[in-house]
Amino acid sequence: MRVTFAGRDDMVSDMLPVLVQHGTYSLPSVGDSVLCLFLPNSNSGFCVGTYYVASETKPLSKDGSQATWLDNPMINSTIGFRAPNSNQKNAPYNFAVVEGQRGGVEYTEIWILVNAWYDYDTKRFKRVNVDNFSFGWQLQGGGTYPGEETIGDFINQGVNLWKANGKKAYAVGDPMRDQTGEDIGVQLPDGTWREYGVMLGWNNHFMCDSYGGMTIGGAGFEIDGAGISPFNRVSLGRFSGKSENPDRPVQEYGYLYNAMLWNTQHGLWNKDEDQLPGYYYGMQSPINYFAHGTFDPWSNRADLDKCEFVFKRLGSFVRPYVENWQSLLRINQDGVTTLASFEELERKTLDINPQAQDFIIIPFPDATWNKSNMEVVFLQGKTDYYDEPLKDREHRWTVEGLRIKLNFTYYRNVKVTIRKLKKTEMEIHPRKGISVDGKSIYKKTTLKVDFLAGSTDFNVNFPDNTWTPDNTVILAVIGKLADGSSRQLTINATITPSGVYGALGSNEYVSAKIVLDRC
Repeated sequence: MRVTFAGRDDMVSDMLPVLVQHGTYSLPSVGDSVLCLFLPNSNSGFCVGTYYVASETKPLSKDGSQATWLDNPMINSTIGFRAPNSNQKNAPYNFAVVEGQRGGVEYTEIWILVNAWYDYDTKRFKRVNVDNFSFGWQLQGGGTYPGEETIGDFINQGVNLWKANGKKAYAVGDPMRDQTGEDIGVQLPDGTWREYGVMLGWNNHFMCDSYGGMTIGGAGFEIDGAGISPFNRVSLGRFSGKSENPDRPVQEYGYLYNAMLWNTQHGLWNKDEDQLPGYYYGMQSPINYFAHGTFDPWSNRADLDKCEFVFKRLGSFVRPYVENWQSLLRINQDGVTTLASFEELERKTLDINPQAQDFIIIPFPDATWNKSNMEVVFLQGKTDYYDEPLKDREHRWTVEGLRIKLNFTYYRNVKVTIRKLKKTEMEIHPRKGISVDGKSIYKKTTLKVDFLAGSTDFNVNFPDNTWTPDNTVILAVIGKLADGSSRQLTINATITPSGVYGALGSNEYVSAKIVLDRC
């Protein structure tokens, strides 16, 4: 409908939708006074309906009944918004006021819904398009945060953003894809309906409660502050990258993580800037695929008994396959620490002409170079007019070297800088000592101590000529008592050119042992 304005018959509005409360309704008649709401500085809005002053006779329905008119009329149902000329059955954008009891606690709240609406007949939220994600801003005016009714705090209202997955959130073959329907929620075995904190229902994206506490749902959040790039992320999620072997089962390499990421995106499937390294530091855990008794390939349950702390790196121009992440530091549950270094042995700059105009092959310079030790650190394309650094490009290893696809065909040649790395790995074990590349650098040995005549002093020689003052470490001195028991003593000994000299300090010991390590 269109409306004119009192005293300004020359002013006519755009076509305005009329808000109605139920499926049965009547439109205002020509000449009625109507209440309209307009958007700021706009000729667009909607008509709330006809209003009457006390002196006017209110209209009667066909059966002779008279409508009841309130002094402060309110819209007490869903308000939906569709695009102009839309023929959708349900509006994709909606406002809804919802009241009731949840977990025995009364609540009242207003929702702003995207791809969702609230069905007052069934008292359920519903998806508009079941394939897409749905979102809902929940602004609570009473009650408490959904799911926390049993903790005793009944007044912790919040402003909360929720997400419900659509079918497209799940891979083909995932049972959750077929189970996702119009209703947002799931029927539990006991017959009750649950819509919060379940895969088929609402899951928290963001919550700000009455006390200012904030909860982040999903993988985490990205930090773009101060103009610094690449970006940083705080992330809790699942490795969603792939293996360089497409036939390798994901159960062999998949893991869950709780980490800080720099130049690395949630899920570790990609980087912001491929020409730079990406970094990860935090906790990493295998996935418990049998958490519920049977094998579940989509399990998100962490096996924390095998959790490790990991600091690792993904090199420049390297695909984010699980095999390409270089662990620089690992600490397992037993405190065993593994350190790795990647020493640069050689660096080369090459000028390469594109082949077939859309790719280049960076060759291995000689037989000592391979995909395990070669890293690309710089790529620059040269045209007839200018040079430009190349960023993320599709690339794969071949027997000749690294094949990189070019997105453009106008490069005359490409300048490439590569380096050859040598990996060295050191393991520090609380009991076994230190090893480098699997070889122990400590050779622990225990020597029996012979006391010097008339004293508790001792003097022992090195086991052989491979032991010297420069490579010997005293680990322990152990005294044996007359009753057969042993006691570890404070080390009161020194290394001499030929062995170790020391003193037990008490004649209660009948014999002793000294433990040495060699590095």
